[in-house]
Amino acid sequence: YAPDFSQNLGRRMENTAANQLAKLTENDQLLNVYYWKDYQRHEVDFVLRRQEEVTQLIQVCFVSDGEAIPDREVKSLVKAANQFDCQNLLLLTWNKEANIKVAGLTIKCQPLFRWLLLYPK
Repeated sequence: YAPDFSQNLGRRMENTAANQLAKLTENDQLLNVYYWKDYQRHEVDFVLRRQEEVTQLIQVCFVSDGEAIPDREVKSLVKAANQFDCQNLLLLTWNKEANIKVAGLTIKCQPLFRWLLLYPK
C-alpha cells in the first residue's frame, strides 16, 4: 500500500487551515466556523459565519500552479455561495494564484502559506 502523496498533503493543508481558523475564533467571539455538505455530496471545508451572516466560504485543495482545479471544488463553492448568498469565496491551494470567474462569481485562489501570513501569531 502506497499512500497518495497529494491526498496526504491536502489533508495536512486542511488541518493547517482549521488550526488557523480555530485561533481566529478564540479571538473573535462572534465568528463561528462550520463544515457544509448537501444531499448531492457537494461540500465546503469551511463556512465562516459572523452572527447570522455567512461571511466567507473556504475550500482547501492541493493543487499546484499549472494544474487544473478539480471541477468538484469549484462546483461545491458555487452551490454553497448560492445557498448562503455569499460572494467571498476562497480556494486555498499549494501554490496556485488565480481568480476563477464562474456563474457570476469570482473564486480567489491563494496559496495556503500566503493566507497564513495574513494573520499575526
